[in-house]
Amino acid sequence: VIVLEPNGYNPVLKAIEKLSTYHVQHEEKSYSPHKLDRWFRQCGGEIDDSLFVGLVPFFCPDALARFLKLCEPLVERLPLVRAICCGQYAQRVRTGAASTR
Repeated sequence: VIVLEPNGYNPVLKAIEKLSTYHVQHEEKSYSPHKLDRWFRQCGGEIDDSLFVGLVPFFCPDALARFLKLCEPLVERLPLVRAICCGQYAQRVRTGAASTR
């Protein structure tokens, strides 16, 4: 299974979740990658691979998105910065019979 989720470590995304009327009304929130990994493992999944991608978070305002897109190549190359700042967390998870090797 391939999973692409908002990066719960991203401070811009967290601000959008708190300030956006839509996000507040619909109780939209993101979760930390650590928590997502734990949930999959608790359900019997095995995390094959994971990475942080895309500096622009989901539902980012257009003007900010254009600026962030310019910075994206640099941010994606810096390990700690990438984990905090990238907008998405991607996982490849083995489930069921596929998770036993």
